[in-house]
Amino acid sequence: MNVTFANTSDIEGILKVEISVADYAEKVKKEIKKIAAARPIPGFRKGQAPYKILERMYGVHVKTEVINQMVGEELDNYIKTNNIDLLSQPIILNPEPLTMEEKDYAYEFELAMVPKVDLGINESLTLPYYTVQVDDQMIADLDKNVRSQVAQTIPASEVDETCVIGGAMVELNADGTVNKEEGAIENMDAIFAMHAIEDEEYKKAILGKKIDDTIIIKPSKVCKSEGDMASFLKIDKEKVQEVADKDFEYTITRIISSKPCEVSQAFYDNVFGEGKVTSEEQYREELTHIIQKQYVSVSNELFNAAANEYMTKKIEEMPLPENFIAKQLERANVPADKYEEEKAKLVSEARSTMLIRYLSENFDIKPKEEQIKAYAKSSVLHFFHQQGQFMDLNDETLDGFVNQMLSREETRQQIANDVINDNIFAAIKNAVTLDAQVVSKEKLSELRAEYAKKNIDESVEEAEEELKNEE
Repeated sequence: MNVTFANTSDIEGILKVEISVADYAEKVKKEIKKIAAARPIPGFRKGQAPYKILERMYGVHVKTEVINQMVGEELDNYIKTNNIDLLSQPIILNPEPLTMEEKDYAYEFELAMVPKVDLGINESLTLPYYTVQVDDQMIADLDKNVRSQVAQTIPASEVDETCVIGGAMVELNADGTVNKEEGAIENMDAIFAMHAIEDEEYKKAILGKKIDDTIIIKPSKVCKSEGDMASFLKIDKEKVQEVADKDFEYTITRIISSKPCEVSQAFYDNVFGEGKVTSEEQYREELTHIIQKQYVSVSNELFNAAANEYMTKKIEEMPLPENFIAKQLERANVPADKYEEEKAKLVSEARSTMLIRYLSENFDIKPKEEQIKAYAKSSVLHFFHQQGQFMDLNDETLDGFVNQMLSREETRQQIANDVINDNIFAAIKNAVTLDAQVVSKEKLSELRAEYAKKNIDESVEEAEEELKNEE
């Protein structure tokens, strides 16, 4: 067998595989004889059928399989040995049906290679990196939130906005009388929190009430979710919708008020861990770090958007094998009304392949196990902070949450993909020159909204283009 390759352009070429009778003839005979030993042929004992009959029955099929396998192996070996980086699968240019005639064959394959890409991601490239300016009001707001989360609970005589209320409740009939029928709902220890009430007028009607006062409430007004209502009413969740907007008579039996925790060493230790914070100055520094961490994702999001915009623009300037793509579409019998849409998909896939190859060759983006675990740990901490829970979690507790997350294969794969994405942009961030800009949280939000709007506008344009193609 003989294999040759000739470039037709910098990114395209023709690979020719020549196979002679001497290369394939004996293999074909051997495979045909295997059929005689393995398959019963009508009119003959197993393994006794004459070769000519077997050749007539199975020869073309066997010859086709043998030659296809031999040509395919030579094609793959040449590509691997010569490190040809393919953009897509080769296209055979001269397929022909085989016969049992003994003759030499030559097969030509058109190849499209990944163009050599240089996106210029180095210190000569400058990209913006925005960070938030933490002001006194942001620190004061977080301080209030943190101290509320570790608030002291004390009995109160009057309802205010911080209170949790306990009481006895019974279901009412439509005329306002107590429902005494069997199955009527009652709960002698029904608890709800004032902060769960979103209707301000409804909340005002309860503020100032005292122990032993009786009020009329609707479960849907004092609970945020069906799960909360089921717990409040002590009924199955499936039955909640039937009574969510019914009136209940509620007699207040206790009122618990939350008093924000006073700043002290015990407070510092409770929130940040023993001895980690020992002064108001350190406390403010920790709050500043928390706020900055909360905005790091936005800063990175904006940087990633700028880097992605740059890479997209550069990659779109790179040449593509247009003729090869056209032949792919032709062989796929793409209808005329879908041609541009399918072409756009192939072009997009090709450019994605080019970009991934460039990033893989120039940067270390493969996720490491410690990175996956660190990402999962960060996700757990972020979740608790989002819930307003700033209590210090020990390593054992954190590891338990992390191991539970990573035990789910789908979650683990998603985290690995996120780590790859982070590695890409972290590598780019380290390689380029940063134009560091400190801006207000309002400006940061404005920049984020601008990028979001730009992405939406581009998506709308793409959708409109697809609709035009369909028309």
